[in-house]
Amino acid sequence: MDSKFKHLSLDNEFLEKTIFSNSLDDTKKLGIKLGKNIQKEDIILLAGDLGGGKKQS
Repeated sequence: MDSKFKHLSLDNEFLEKTIFSNSLDDTKKLGIKLGKNIQKEDIILLAGDLGGGKKQS
């Protein structure tokens, strides 16, 4: 049976990086840099307090 989904990663094929943002402006700048460098298979996790600016546009 063929799957539409490809295997994205083996257990040892991931990169974890923690970046702390001190302002909404810093977060926007990070988003711009990420947007220019991510691939369609990449997964980005944003974590933070409620109201912390994770989904600001």
